[in-house]
Amino acid sequence: MTEIKLTSKRLFLHYEFPVQVGELKATLEAMVIVFDNDGVKACDCEFVDVGDISYMGVAIDGYDNWRKFKEFHNSMGIDFDVALDKAFAEVMTKTKLDKLIKEIKF
Repeated sequence: MTEIKLTSKRLFLHYEFPVQVGELKATLEAMVIVFDNDGVKACDCEFVDVGDISYMGVAIDGYDNWRKFKEFHNSMGIDFDVALDKAFAEVMTKTKLDKLIKEIKF
């Protein structure tokens, strides 16, 4: 019979947090994967989605409407993707991720 050996552990975490960029409000979603390879912990963090979007209090429902909204503003030189990426980076900092890694018990 073949022996199965555990070589590493991974924990998948899903985070949601609200952000505001000017008059745009949204909920950003992040996927954090924490690795433990023989006691050495590390993590990977990705911005995976944006939801609950509103602009000046008006909801932007559905991907197609969000795409049209971004295209319209891009034509005027306003790039909400860049602004949301920046907001994400301000929330999911290396310091916060390092703290998260230390707190997780496998």
